[in-house]
Amino acid sequence: MLKWVGIGLMIGACSAIGLSMGQDLKKRVTQLQELRRMTGMLQGEIQYAKSPLAEAFRHVAGRIREPFSDFLRHTAEDMEEFSGESFSEIFSRNAEEDLKGSGLLREDMEQLRGFGEHLGYLDQEMQLRTIDLYRTQLMETCETASEEFKNKEKVYRYLGVCMGLFLAILFV
Repeated sequence: MLKWVGIGLMIGACSAIGLSMGQDLKKRVTQLQELRRMTGMLQGEIQYAKSPLAEAFRHVAGRIREPFSDFLRHTAEDMEEFSGESFSEIFSRNAEEDLKGSGLLREDMEQLRGFGEHLGYLDQEMQLRTIDLYRTQLMETCETASEEFKNKEKVYRYLGVCMGLFLAILFV
């Protein structure tokens, strides 16, 4: 009896691991879409409201989900403190702190930091072009991540179940 309970728990645990890995892929897609939405709002704030960068960050932070809202709010606050740090340093530091564990991969974070390096010191027109370029890159990354999710999510689920069954057979 106890052996069967153990086997059931083992299969359940392995299945849960497979489901969790699939959810990680989905979380990345969702976060990339939210990042694209965020940059679209920033673009609108800069282009139509003619807001300075810190103000645009603060306005957009109120309209998007965490962790991006925290990231924008902290970046805006740090920009207004005039601590002597460059915009790219502030942007990079806050991205690292606020977006840790967000579901974005290391290469996504590097792409975001690269965006921050080119955004802060330019005039309005160049900021808008920088945002356009980053949004294009994000769209490609998002499409790739969506394809990866579609292709791998079921595989992870089935592998989790199969691994649980394999271990159950191995231990019986």
